[in-house]
Amino acid sequence: MDTPSKDAGTASVKVTVAGSSFIQTVRACEALLQLGASAPEVVSTTALVFYARPFKQDSDVRLDKALVPAEFTDLHEDIIRYRDKVIAHRDVKGPETPWGTANDVVFCWAGSSMQIETTSPVLDFGAAQRLSILAAALFEVRDSQLLSLIQQNFPPPPKPRRSLPRCLGH
Repeated sequence: MDTPSKDAGTASVKVTVAGSSFIQTVRACEALLQLGASAPEVVSTTALVFYARPFKQDSDVRLDKALVPAEFTDLHEDIIRYRDKVIAHRDVKGPETPWGTANDVVFCWAGSSMQIETTSPVLDFGAAQRLSILAAALFEVRDSQLLSLIQQNFPPPPKPRRSLPRCLGH
């Protein structure tokens, strides 16, 4: 078999990067579900960034949103919008999502000192569960695409060699 084409190599990178991101998304969602109230903002952000990554790449390796199952389209669009307008860029008019609003200004008083913060919504348990299911489903799609690419474009792995018997004393 000849060396894989540039297109085959790019397609392999595309599905490999996507698969890694979806595995990391599932892990972050599982951590969020297990941690409960401990650091939910950090884990939510991690899950959302990992999920959005394959859909926000350069055009050569960007995943098409058509891969997202219809029942998850709204969740997918909420996550991408949140990533774009809150995580990657702090738009003044942050998006509203089913799990909260973003970039609202909050004045926090501690005694005589004041701190001004902006809000960042946290994935609720239902959204985290749905995102975990979505990422796992997309990982399966990616897995079948990768297998097909490997079978079509890369040589099969070498056959295992029989090991030679060791000679004592040598």
